[in-house]
Amino acid sequence: MFDWIIKKATNSIPEEFDWYIKACDKNVVLSQAISEARFVVLDTETTGLDPKKDRILSIGAVAVQGYSLKVNDSFEVALKQSQFNKESIAVHEITPGSSALAEEPKSVMTDFLNYLKGAVIIGHYVDFDYKILSEAVHRQLGFHLLNKRYDTMQLLRRTDTHFAYNNLNKPSDFGLDQVCERFNIPISDRHTAMGDALATSLLFARQLKKLEHRGINTVKDLLKR
Repeated sequence: MFDWIIKKATNSIPEEFDWYIKACDKNVVLSQAISEARFVVLDTETTGLDPKKDRILSIGAVAVQGYSLKVNDSFEVALKQSQFNKESIAVHEITPGSSALAEEPKSVMTDFLNYLKGAVIIGHYVDFDYKILSEAVHRQLGFHLLNKRYDTMQLLRRTDTHFAYNNLNKPSDFGLDQVCERFNIPISDRHTAMGDALATSLLFARQLKKLEHRGINTVKDLLKR
């Protein structure tokens, strides 16, 4: 069933993005060693929490490969948007005035796909970021994201007993601030897309290395649980 959905999705992608379909080929992506695969750790700042209705204001992303951050392989951009709400401005401090000077969403989504290629998308509570990015790509380019994704919280449940057993943790323990404090990871520019992406990438790189000693050798091994 899932393969049928993917096939239907790829049929809707214009020929000019054939390279993207090939880059996301599951056989190629899943067979990569986790020590060699390129992961893209990202975060978004948005107008709200509804992936269908809300819009992206900024994207921050950095690649992790060979268990290391690739600071020269990063992506940071602000998007021009017309809709806002006071609650989101209080968090990310992106105002309508600053957004009016930002880049057009269609060109950003094209550039973002060129940066992303077939990388596995990583994030802290990544489902929201993935869904709102996929909706933005669909809105601007006519198709949804094909990339695999993986959540740092899933990784923590496999590498840290505190997160593996519900009787040892409480909901507040899963916040990015709390997790980074637990592992002595500094966070600068909190609640900016790039600041949160950098902190998450440090968390991901450190924890991913631990799986190597547990027989997790490929991207398929990583994603199967």
